[in-house]
Amino acid sequence: MGRITPEAAEAVQRLLARGNMSLRAVSIVTGISRGVVGKIAAGTWRPFQHKQPKPRDTPFSSESVGRCPICRAKVYLPCRACTVREFMRKKDSHA
Repeated sequence: MGRITPEAAEAVQRLLARGNMSLRAVSIVTGISRGVVGKIAAGTWRPFQHKQPKPRDTPFSSESVGRCPICRAKVYLPCRACTVREFMRKKDSHA
């Protein structure tokens, strides 16, 4: 059946409130899985909500997306991989 709408959940609740149908019977009548019918009956079912992407929590989040001039990957500039490679190269040359 796909995602369960709030209206379908209300229909399940109405059927269950009558008290003459089991979870399995409600599941068969509505086409909603027994697991979801059980969650609706228990009051733990929540309608699907699209999640908003979280903002990047990096020090580079205010920077723009572009091509790294060294590795040519499309990244938030400056390219972290190239920054780390440069750091490691400098560290190895001092050792």
